[in-house]
Amino acid sequence: MTNLNNPTLKPGDTIIASDAKRGTYSMHTITGTSGNMATTADSPYWDTRTAIEHKPGTTAEGFDYTHIIHSSLKWMKRDMKASKSTPVNIVGHFSKEEATKRNIHKYYAALHEAHDILTDGGRMIKHANPAAPLNQYHNNPHMVDSEQTVADIMRCLNEETSNLTANYDKATQEVAYIIDRIAQQDEKRVNAYMDKVRASKVEPSNEFIYLQDGIVGTHDLGVMVGDILRVATHHGWQYMQVTGGTSQKVTLNDLSTGETNTLAVVSVHDDEYGTYCQPGCDYEFHYNVSLQLSWEDGTVITVFNYAILPSPDPALVDDYHNLITGQCETMFEELLNFRDPSKDTGWLIALTSSIGAEVRKLSYEDGNIFRIQNLKEYVHKLVKREREYHMKEAGANRLELWGNLQAIAEFNK
Repeated sequence: MTNLNNPTLKPGDTIIASDAKRGTYSMHTITGTSGNMATTADSPYWDTRTAIEHKPGTTAEGFDYTHIIHSSLKWMKRDMKASKSTPVNIVGHFSKEEATKRNIHKYYAALHEAHDILTDGGRMIKHANPAAPLNQYHNNPHMVDSEQTVADIMRCLNEETSNLTANYDKATQEVAYIIDRIAQQDEKRVNAYMDKVRASKVEPSNEFIYLQDGIVGTHDLGVMVGDILRVATHHGWQYMQVTGGTSQKVTLNDLSTGETNTLAVVSVHDDEYGTYCQPGCDYEFHYNVSLQLSWEDGTVITVFNYAILPSPDPALVDDYHNLITGQCETMFEELLNFRDPSKDTGWLIALTSSIGAEVRKLSYEDGNIFRIQNLKEYVHKLVKREREYHMKEAGANRLELWGNLQAIAEFNK
């Protein structure tokens, strides 16, 4: 390889450049030169023109560089991206003869893979242990030039992985403690309510009704006569008890007003499919299906949520209502904000993000009084699964990295 600080580039030469900030690599073949500017072969898709300018400087972040790579598109596209100029350092310069003799494509592939593993996808992560000759961003594997260096780097990375694992265990213990504490308080309230349910002598009948619309078949809702439903409409939540009915409609008694209502499944053909259907279309996906609540005066409104209470005892409705109202407050006020996301790094970001997604999913299950207990079980399984996955992945990555660093060291000897 020739002088890398101010190389004399000639047509036919191949260079490997490293982004001054991120450390990502690119390989270019020189096609011509003019003053401080050298042109390179177009991209494999012929859509990008690239030139390399010798212009030493320092980025705003303090990274020194020797050259700038200018890239621009050769034709307009629908989603145009602005041309860009990237400060780089040339870390490999090969004559046409040398590039032919040595396997620089294998070397470049090893650099690319090693960089990707070391920097976790190229993110600017500063490491406490530089693992010489790597810098604190681990983004310069082209510096590796001996088997001893490879061994030293792998030892440092193994130590860092062990430290990360210890920190992960400590942080996940804190996460699990917070969830466990909230779940323990909730469990006491749930158990108190369920004790009342078990003590109640009120039981639903054995008469089962499965609502159907007569067009696309059954709906998700099946009830027993005597069941108490918590029904949500644009008027809010209402508690109603099933008094009878058929597969076409269920009769309900509003426990607050004493009014009689009916609940039915209504299917309306989607006009979007109108021109493609024959009369009497029975394709289920052509219909919009909903639950409709009707009053004796003819008023009809759509039900957008429902829940069957654990007990058909009207005397326990207030206890149920207080329980789930408290759970809603817990879900939205405590569990959705159980941890400051700015404190999370690395593995914990994915973990807490998954927990947050599960909290949001469970927050819609108003009828599930065990949802906070379900969340506790989910978190414990997730922590264990994520740890095992990351440890396995870290082991596989270290093995792959070792092979790439060995190839780089062999090339750089």
